[in-house]
Amino acid sequence: MGENTKRVQLAMAALAFVVFLVATGPSPSSGRILKYPDVNLIKASSPAGHPYIAGGLSLDEQKAMERASAAYNLRLFFARRAGVARRAGVSPPQVLLLIARNDGSRIEQIAVRKPSFFIRLPIGSYTILARFTRQIVIVKDIHLEEGGKNTYFLRGD
Repeated sequence: MGENTKRVQLAMAALAFVVFLVATGPSPSSGRILKYPDVNLIKASSPAGHPYIAGGLSLDEQKAMERASAAYNLRLFFARRAGVARRAGVSPPQVLLLIARNDGSRIEQIAVRKPSFFIRLPIGSYTILARFTRQIVIVKDIHLEEGGKNTYFLRGD
């Protein structure tokens, strides 16, 4: 498959994602909240059955996320750009994630309202589209391997 064909497929996937988001809007994550002293983590399985955990607002949540990180092979951290963060306060960004295999098949759509998000995905190559309020961030060619961990920091709005 040629490079131009891959670009066209990625552009079509991005366009389909934007159309889908406009039509449906973000859906709330369905997960249970784990209660630890002063810690509220969301631990759930995605609609496709992949386990994930979200949290990281407080220092205690960040430590709990780090302790749990061994079970997940993709770690995403979300932040607002500096000027937006000052205007919006300290609240974390709301991000709608679309995770797709590089062959174009969509495997996940998850709304995240926490600054840290860890998920366990099957081994393979992926593309992530993260929709912040007014911006879409695309991370291409994420290669997940056995025993490996990938970490990405995404800033938007």
